[in-house]
Amino acid sequence: MYRLYTTIVILFFTSTLFANASISHSQYTELTNIVKQQQFLAKNILEEYINFQADQKSHPKKVKMQTSIQNFNTNHKKLINNKNNTKIINDKLAKVSARWKVVNNLSETKELPSFVIASMKNINKKLKELSKLYKATNR
Repeated sequence: MYRLYTTIVILFFTSTLFANASISHSQYTELTNIVKQQQFLAKNILEEYINFQADQKSHPKKVKMQTSIQNFNTNHKKLINNKNNTKIINDKLAKVSARWKVVNNLSETKELPSFVIASMKNINKKLKELSKLYKATNR
């Protein structure tokens, strides 16, 4: 009888361990995909910002840029709110957040366009690093 209970307990813990591992794997795959979307959005925002700077009276250009900014914000919140982030990932996300706050505020003005462009390139660089970190965590 003791062996039966021991076997059941071992099977239970083993199945729980594998279930948690597969959830973690799929979660990090999703996070990696979100970071890739962020990289794409960062490039789009940069291009849309440059186009908007050339013609600030163009409503469609402004709407397109604002939509990309909203999508970036939504994805960024998902990344920040992930409870399983490592300290290194949280540090990188904090750096992206700091730059993003400034860029987000300046995105609709003609002030400091070279700073906005440099910051978006820096954000994209940090996102590439985050992608590598999430992939490494996924293994």
